Amino acid sequence: MTLQAITQKKDGTNSSKGKPDKVVDNIHVSPIAGLVATLFYLVAVIGTIVLEGAKAGDVIIALWVIGFTLIACFFLFAMKVAQQ
Repeated sequence: MTLQAITQKKDGTNSSKGKPDKVVDNIHVSPIAGLVATLFYLVAVIGTIVLEGAKAGDVIIALWVIGFTLIACFFLFAMKVAQQ
């Protein structure tokens, strides 16, 4: 194998066109990550409705929503990193 072929293999480029062999899919979300995140988003929304009916304070409701939204975002990001 020549030095040029090794360099191109490391770069991931095609020798004829200089373009990457495989396009990286940055938009794809794992179905499992989407499901888990959706469940946490639903818990945040339904919990807000229940807490509002129970006359909980606004700070408690805000912490509830922020907490479960952050957990949902964490799962989306963690599954994306684990997929790499």
